[in-house]
Amino acid sequence: MSTSRMPLALRALRNILWIMVVFGTMGLVLSLIGFSVMTEEEIHQETGMGRSASIALMLSTAVMLLVKAYVAASLSRGGRAQRWCVRVVAASYLLPGLVLLLVLDVTGLFDIAVGLLYLALNESRSARNWYRSRATGAAPEAAPPAAAPDADPPRAEPPVPDAPAPTP
Repeated sequence: MSTSRMPLALRALRNILWIMVVFGTMGLVLSLIGFSVMTEEEIHQETGMGRSASIALMLSTAVMLLVKAYVAASLSRGGRAQRWCVRVVAASYLLPGLVLLLVLDVTGLFDIAVGLLYLALNESRSARNWYRSRATGAAPEAAPPAAAPDADPPRAEPPVPDAPAPTP
């Protein structure tokens, strides 16, 4: 495996991912606290949906926070899989941002900006070279070990002397 240091673009990406995970977790915890003290009518008035729908949205947010935390933690391994994981996280920002823009909600601009930032950092030249070096460096280690060249080949067992000779 290559021992080259992770490029600055990917270190920045990893730090941004961790910051987004921390802030997202804080928001999720505060939302759960708020929903625990609010009545059903207050929740419907604030969110426009019931308690169960709001909690379902929180569960999907929690899953995405776990995915982002995994990507941030495993980014230093490099290789194709981690590169694609970052692309998936970027798409999870870009697609909802585009949908929000289509319904004329300007808050989608933030999601689009974050997704483009992730892609720009992930697809920089230094990041591509580093991913490539990590992917090709890991391939020989994954191959099964070859037989030792000085090992003796297996020998055939000598015939048993008490056995009758085979007839043609």
